[in-house]
Amino acid sequence: MKNMLKSLMHSSKGIIGLFLVLIIVLAAVLAPVICKIDPNEKQIIARLKEPMTQTDSGTHFFGTDSLGRDVFSRTLYAARMSLAVSLTASLISLVIGCTVGLCSGYFGGKVDAVLSRISEIQLAFPFILLALTVLAVLGNGMVQLICVMGLGSWVSYARIAREEAMTIRKLEYVDAAKVMGLSSFRILLRHLLPNIVSPIIVVTTFNIASNVLTEASLSFLGLGVDVSMPSWGSMLADSKSYVISGEAWWCYVIPGVATMITVLGINLLGDWLRDFLNPRLKTY
Repeated sequence: MKNMLKSLMHSSKGIIGLFLVLIIVLAAVLAPVICKIDPNEKQIIARLKEPMTQTDSGTHFFGTDSLGRDVFSRTLYAARMSLAVSLTASLISLVIGCTVGLCSGYFGGKVDAVLSRISEIQLAFPFILLALTVLAVLGNGMVQLICVMGLGSWVSYARIAREEAMTIRKLEYVDAAKVMGLSSFRILLRHLLPNIVSPIIVVTTFNIASNVLTEASLSFLGLGVDVSMPSWGSMLADSKSYVISGEAWWCYVIPGVATMITVLGINLLGDWLRDFLNPRLKTY
């Protein structure tokens, strides 16, 4: 922990990334406290009000959209939804990918051949096309979106876990564990899994950032979360007509900036973690 804090203090991108991520996380967690206005409350008479406009509902810091809904409130609640979907989908990908990769690299042979072919089949399908097809059949919703995103990005974890497992299984302490009679499950859990934690953490950070963009893209196309739930992608879709006309700039600029800040912060944090967890780049 001491080395981590020391490395963070010497990394400008790490500090900026952590600061941006903390802002988004706090905004998502404290959304009901920060803004008392219901994100789905419609006031047609207050539609397209400029930022800092005062109405009966309160002060609209970021203005209102075409249905009179508060943009500030919707942005905060969309952050909560986006982070929840991205983190859960990344966790599903991590569990599936690490399990497949460790088993493939450790057992080798036919197990490796079968699991590797499954990974290659997954890579053969463009993810966005697969997601569009599945969501068009099953319908949109948070559960469906999480499942599609989770099942669509496990291959990167599997490939890293496989390469590490193939290297580690040849080391002496793994042979000693086998001689002592330890089960394959225990060897995988106690001796192989801890050795892939560092690269997996880095992959997870970048995967979360990618999931934020994926969720926003699918919601923009109308195949994301339910329309009753605020989403940065759906907010951009609702205001796309204003981009050409130049009206109500806050309706598309605010969710766009929020998405950019979230992805930028997570990527900068992942960049720092990659440098910190790489022993060849340690400078402390």
